[in-house]
Amino acid sequence: MNGFWRGLLACLLGLIAAGFVIAGIESLGMAIYPPPADMLPAYEAQDTVRMREIIASLPLGSLLFVLAAYFWGSFVGGLTAGAIAPQAKFFWPTLVIATVLTLCSILYFWKIPSPFWFQVSNLAVYFPLSLAGAGLAKWMRAKP
Repeated sequence: MNGFWRGLLACLLGLIAAGFVIAGIESLGMAIYPPPADMLPAYEAQDTVRMREIIASLPLGSLLFVLAAYFWGSFVGGLTAGAIAPQAKFFWPTLVIATVLTLCSILYFWKIPSPFWFQVSNLAVYFPLSLAGAGLAKWMRAKP
């Protein structure tokens, strides 16, 4: 398979893998820390003042689950892309994955007001963790 198409496939499958990991960990977090009953109506009404109050009242563990989801999702996305993409060019699909996840996160913050520490830590994980996952894939492929 041509290097470009293999890289494109790596992007697609890496994003799918990241999405599944993020959804799985966030679902586990919502099972442990159920969202308040008035969260969905406030979100649908785009009531940012009420959403800010709800987010501020959430337990710390709830936000840490979301952060863990993005942490592991970006790592698995990078690992998947690094395992599929050609060995010499494994960085560009990983950078595409990290960029898409970062843009999704920025949209998330635009729609759902979050604490500043959460926004900073959230945005800090995508590029390093995606590249770490791709680096692990390269290291595993290089082992005899």
